[in-house]
Amino acid sequence: MRSVCRILAVLSIVWFISIAPQLQASEPAGGEVHAAAEEHGEAHGEAHGEGHGITHNMMFLALQLGVILIAAKLMGEFTERVVKMPAVLGELAAGLIIGPYALGGLAIPGLGDALFPASAAASEVVPVSEVIYGVSTFASIVLLFLAGLETDFRQFMRYAGPGGLVGLGGVLGAFVTGDVVTVLFGQALGYEGWTFMSGVPLFMGTISVATSVGITARVLSEKGSLDTPEGVTILAGAVIDDVLGIIVLAMVVAMHKAGDSGEVDWGNIGIIAAKAFGIWLVATAVMIVAAGPLKRFFGILKGDGVVPGVALGIALILSGIMESFGLAMIIGAYVCGLGFAKEKELAHRLDRLVRPMYNLVVPVFFCVMGMLVNFEAMGAALTFGLIFSGIAVVSKVVGCGLPTFLVGFNMKGALRIGFGMLPRGEVALIVAGIGLSSGIIGQDMFGVSILMTLITTVLAPPILVKLFDGMPGRRGEVAPDEPVREVIYRTAEMPRFRREVLLSSVIAALQTRDDVAVSQVVVGQDIYLVSLSDPEFDFEVVEAGETIEVHASEADREQAQVVMRRAVDEVRASFDHLGEPEEE
Repeated sequence: MRSVCRILAVLSIVWFISIAPQLQASEPAGGEVHAAAEEHGEAHGEAHGEGHGITHNMMFLALQLGVILIAAKLMGEFTERVVKMPAVLGELAAGLIIGPYALGGLAIPGLGDALFPASAAASEVVPVSEVIYGVSTFASIVLLFLAGLETDFRQFMRYAGPGGLVGLGGVLGAFVTGDVVTVLFGQALGYEGWTFMSGVPLFMGTISVATSVGITARVLSEKGSLDTPEGVTILAGAVIDDVLGIIVLAMVVAMHKAGDSGEVDWGNIGIIAAKAFGIWLVATAVMIVAAGPLKRFFGILKGDGVVPGVALGIALILSGIMESFGLAMIIGAYVCGLGFAKEKELAHRLDRLVRPMYNLVVPVFFCVMGMLVNFEAMGAALTFGLIFSGIAVVSKVVGCGLPTFLVGFNMKGALRIGFGMLPRGEVALIVAGIGLSSGIIGQDMFGVSILMTLITTVLAPPILVKLFDGMPGRRGEVAPDEPVREVIYRTAEMPRFRREVLLSSVIAALQTRDDVAVSQVVVGQDIYLVSLSDPEFDFEVVEAGETIEVHASEADREQAQVVMRRAVDEVRASFDHLGEPEEE
């Protein structure tokens, strides 16, 4: 309850900040407002068009990226340490605050314009420049590439079937309820002519189908739960969901273009469906087969940054190919990472090498997603938007959760998967933009889509954090006995700054090993789980009071000491007061 209150408080502050540009713009009266807006658009066209050279545009880009990075990282830090929630929520909130519909839309003295003017948008739907949106797209590719690397390949193959059921259930549940609710409440709003086969209800159902796996992947990664049965089922289900969503979108757009004639080109829709499934299956098979040869090829590369550069290049190419066939680019990135995950040692190595870039650019993606939210458009249909959003939450959770009971999950597992499939994110915004630009929906329904996207995106992360509590998610399983770990290593007491530097140095030293994976056990707390793949064992590195301790079970004690001694030896020169292993 306390967490919910904190989130509501943050959203209230964000909402108040968002009306600042409107308050500033309310000073001129009547037609002067429209005239001022037109003059602003013309001035901006001169400021960012051909009137200035590339140096000026790059200066503006540097300012924008600098503000996005600072706002996203600081808000993420605040959310983790103070609110005790995943950093992704803070990054989304940062986007809401600095976006073109909030503080970013205010003119800055000396700059000649707002930092994020909506008039500089790449389109009517995306209220940021093409370059900024491009950077965020690259960040989303990095995010899903690492999500693929962190996926347990055997687990994924085992739960591909359940994932397909989850994706199918989510699509059917969300599409049908979205269509029906729009028809029922559309009549209350005065749209008497709407039927279940009308363009607007069909498209609102299509928007409700969307799933943004990036947000869920970020939360599960921070919780170290990407390779759990629920985690891999969510990822597999999201891929199926996206493929089916593309097919549904193609059908609805085709029906709209057919108009009153009712002559829908079902043959073309069938071709689109076959092509979507085919390219996904082929790409997955190619990456799985190529993982072994690529591992050997990467083994002969010695230059700094060559291996992660080539691996990311492959992910980008595959993402572009997916987009050219009508699928989301992030599916190509995930398929690429999943293929590499087949080779555990290679996956650990790539994860370690790409992680610094992940930490740098991924917050940009979530911040930009927050910047896309138009508060004015949401307010135009607020009541219906809240109702539609509430039903969209229930339909997705139930639609994705119910099929899991058929494949061995219990209630806890069903809820984890249902809420994991909940965020609509950028996928819903893209689909809504297609509907707006093609004339299927108007600004009122577009505002409803934005509100639904915001609510589902913000609601899912804190709930997922609570649901992934270590309890079993499958029937017949019992809560795993936590290994009895004892202190096998403890440093001397030291000031906080030196303690933090030492801890980060030791963790960094551990991450340089290709056979080691390090994950933070609790968001916002310095407790790290260190897992080795050969041989398989794990131990914890914990900040305990004014010392740093290593906890391991009796069976893993000797191996954990060897690993820790090696890591400590690499940083010992900087610290002259490290403790020795505790005696039994």
